[in-house]
Amino acid sequence: MKKVWLIVLFVLSVLTVSGCQAQLDETDQKVDVSIDQFLEGYVSTFVTNDFANDSVLASIYHLDPTDKNEILNDNLSLEMTFERDTTYSLINALVYESILDKDMTQSKNVLSTKTTENPYEATSLLHASYMATNTTEKISAYKNIILNTDLTYMDADFAGMAMLALAPYKDETDVKAYIDELKVLIISYLSKDGVISWGNANSATTATVIIGLIAIGENPRDESYTIEDIDLIEALMTYESEGGFKWMHADEDLDLMFSTPQAFTALALYQIYRKEQKPIYLYDFS
Repeated sequence: MKKVWLIVLFVLSVLTVSGCQAQLDETDQKVDVSIDQFLEGYVSTFVTNDFANDSVLASIYHLDPTDKNEILNDNLSLEMTFERDTTYSLINALVYESILDKDMTQSKNVLSTKTTENPYEATSLLHASYMATNTTEKISAYKNIILNTDLTYMDADFAGMAMLALAPYKDETDVKAYIDELKVLIISYLSKDGVISWGNANSATTATVIIGLIAIGENPRDESYTIEDIDLIEALMTYESEGGFKWMHADEDLDLMFSTPQAFTALALYQIYRKEQKPIYLYDFS
């Protein structure tokens, strides 16, 4: 009798696992395949001994630890140098230093000299301040630039970027209210082909919005972000080909330098969100 029960339990466990796998719809299955194809075919373009794309490197950090360690060991130098002369290169340096537990002194010194009135740059500097555990004064300054930006004149790209930058502070009253406005702005730019920017839907803007939504715990496949029965993940996948992404549907070639790393990041974070059902802030390496 005991043997029979053991067999029954084994069969039930197999059925349970199979059932969990079967719960993934066609889009989610395509997402997982695309992530694997990017890691196999493109990751060495974005994570090398000389350069590491910040969003790709950060995405890899958040993926399965086994994949992360294998990819980092195979593709990343232990001693990479950075110019830090631009905000973008500073972000790259801080992501690298955070993930590999490197000395941040030089990056922190550069960051301490940064000032801006540009809301787009403020989003990047807010990320940098978070990673560098910068002073409350600096964080407040960059945050206030974003919060005081009139959304009347801003587009969906800014909305996604601002949402991501403000994610660590999303429970603060003023931030929460502003994020609600950002969500309204994003919804106004939705189409069945993804998120519209500068007159056209494109994969990069769609990915940027997905990354921002996931950072605050919003499901990009939710009905709120669905147009003509096509949600944001489904829309993004219409630009995909074997792990790479076109910028716009009309393009013949893949956009490997801009749209592809953005889209990979969006899919990687979505996969993690789908499994863990919690917000994923791209630049949180704690």
